[in-house]
Amino acid sequence: MDPLSRAPNEGIDSIAEPMFWATSRRFLRSGIIGISVGAIAFLLVVFRFAPEQHARMVGPGFLLILAGAAWLLLQRGQVRASVFLLAIGSWILATGICVFNGGVRTPVIVVYPLLVIMSGWLLGARTAIGLAALTVAATFGFVVAESFGVLPVQPPTPPAMFWVVQATIFAISAALIAFFLRAYRERIAEVRDLSGNLARLEAEAALAETIRRSSYLLDRTGRMARVGGWELELASRTLTWTTEVFRIHELEPGVAPSVDEAIGYYAPEARATIEAAVRDAAAHGSGYDLELPLVTALGREIWVRTIGEPQFVDGKALRLSGTIQDISDQRRGAQALKASVDNLQRTLENIGEGIFAYDGRDPSGRLLFANDEFFRIWKIPAEDAPRTGRAEIIAAARKLFVDPDAEVARIGEILASPLPHEDRVPLNDGRVLLRRSAPISGSDGVSRVWTFRDITREERALGAAARARGTTASCTGNRPPRQFRLESRIR
Repeated sequence: MDPLSRAPNEGIDSIAEPMFWATSRRFLRSGIIGISVGAIAFLLVVFRFAPEQHARMVGPGFLLILAGAAWLLLQRGQVRASVFLLAIGSWILATGICVFNGGVRTPVIVVYPLLVIMSGWLLGARTAIGLAALTVAATFGFVVAESFGVLPVQPPTPPAMFWVVQATIFAISAALIAFFLRAYRERIAEVRDLSGNLARLEAEAALAETIRRSSYLLDRTGRMARVGGWELELASRTLTWTTEVFRIHELEPGVAPSVDEAIGYYAPEARATIEAAVRDAAAHGSGYDLELPLVTALGREIWVRTIGEPQFVDGKALRLSGTIQDISDQRRGAQALKASVDNLQRTLENIGEGIFAYDGRDPSGRLLFANDEFFRIWKIPAEDAPRTGRAEIIAAARKLFVDPDAEVARIGEILASPLPHEDRVPLNDGRVLLRRSAPISGSDGVSRVWTFRDITREERALGAAARARGTTASCTGNRPPRQFRLESRIR
C-alpha cells in the first residue's frame, strides 16, 4: 500500500487539514523530487562553471539532506513533520544561503514567495503570515546589512546558476498551481458526493421513520383490533409471528414456536381442522378462513379467527401467510344476540298476532322476520315461508281482500305516510283483521313493522251487542236509557 494513501498518525480529526489531503501529499512528493533535482542540477552547474566556489556547494548539499529527511518522514506517514521540515527548513536554508551569497542579490531569493504560498496551503494562514513577516524582516535585514557593508561580497554568478534556480522554482510553482486546481476539483467532487450522501441519508432516515411509524401504527392497530400476522415457510416449516400474535397466545414476544407447538394451542377438538387446513393450503394452494377455539399459554379459553393464504413462486406454494384475531368478545356478543333473538322469536310466536317486517330499501323484498301466526292468518303454506317476500305477501293478500285493488291502494297510502297506522280489514272468507303498521326507527318510513290480529269474534260480539241495544231501545219507545231506568224505579 502506498504510504501516502494511508491515514496519518496524527489522528482522524487531522484529516480535515489540507496537509493530509491525498492531493497535498502527492504535491509534497513531487516537490521533494523537484527540490532534489534542482539541487543536483545546481551542484552540476557549480562543478562545470565555478569549480573554485566550493562554498556554493554547501547549500545544495544541505538541501538534498533536507529533502531526503522530508521524504523519509513522508514515507513513514509523518506528514506534519515532513511538511514542517520541508517548509521551515527550506526557509532557514534559503536565508543562510542569502546571508553568505549576496543577500537580496542571491539567485535563491526567488524561493521565498513559493515557500510562503506552500506554507499557507499546507500549514494554514497563520503559518503563512508568520513566514511572510519573517521573510520581510530578513530581506530588510539583507538590505540594511548590505548598505553598511556587513554582508560578504557576492561571488561571480554564472547565468546557468540563475537558470537552474529559476527553472526549479518555475517547475515547482507550476506543480503547485496544478495541484491547487486538482485539490479544488477534488474538494468540489467530495462536496457533491457528501451532498448526495446527505440526501441519501436523509431519504433513508425519512424511510426509516416512516417504517417506524408504520410499525408503531400497525402494532397499535393490531393491539386495539386484537389482530396479529403470521407467516410459515413451507420448506423449513419456520413460523414467524408478529407481536400481537404472542399477546393473543399470552406469551412473551420472542421466537415463534414450532408449527406443531402452535397447533397445540388450539382446543383438542379443533386441532384436526387446523391441521387439515394448513395441509391443504400447502398441498393444493387453497386458502382458509376458520373460527376455532384456542387455549392460551395461561390456560384461558378464547375463540380466534385464523385466515391463511398461500404465496406462490413459479406456480409453487412457498409459504403461507395470514392473520389471527381474538374474536372472543364477538362470539360472546353473537351468542348473547342469538339468545335475545331466540327469546324474541319465542315471544313473537306466542303473542297471538301475526307479525312481519321488511327493509323497504332492499330491492329483493326479503323479510326481516315473520312469525308462524302471520303465515297462518294469510294462508301461506309453511313450506313457502322461507321464500316469501313482499311480492308474495301482496299476492296472497289479494286472494283474501274483499276489494283487492282498493286494499292495495290503501297499503300504498299507509306506506306514503311516516305515521303509525291502525285499521280493520274485512276478508272475503268472513274474517276481520285488526291491522297495525309502524315505521322502523331510522328507516325514513320506508321500512315498517306490520301486525295482524284476527278480531272476527270480537266484531261479531260487538255486532250482536249493537243489535241487542237496538231491540231494547225499540221496546222502551226510544226513550233515553236514563229516563227509562228512572221510570222503572218509580213504578
